[in-house]
Amino acid sequence: MGQEVWTLPAEVSVLKSWCEPVPAEKPSWLGERTSIGIRLVEVRHRQIRRLCSRAGLKLMQLHREAVGPLKLGSLPSGEVRPLTREEEEAICMSYTTSTEAG
Repeated sequence: MGQEVWTLPAEVSVLKSWCEPVPAEKPSWLGERTSIGIRLVEVRHRQIRRLCSRAGLKLMQLHREAVGPLKLGSLPSGEVRPLTREEEEAICMSYTTSTEAG
């Protein structure tokens, strides 16, 4: 599996749970679905995928809502846009706060 890497703790919350119809020949647990939110303090490559895999969860969809203080909103995947002055200031404040704490 490779070298184990430790990161700062993540905040995990269950957003909703539901069941979807499953064909009679399949086990009923295949229809069980749960949407979870994960807030990371320290991000590592493929960290969410590894976390789900180790917990025995099948990751069906992954959506990033924010990067640091920046909310992505309706920005399409792969697209970019200029930062607002407020966003630039928020990034600077976030960086200053994190380097002072470390």
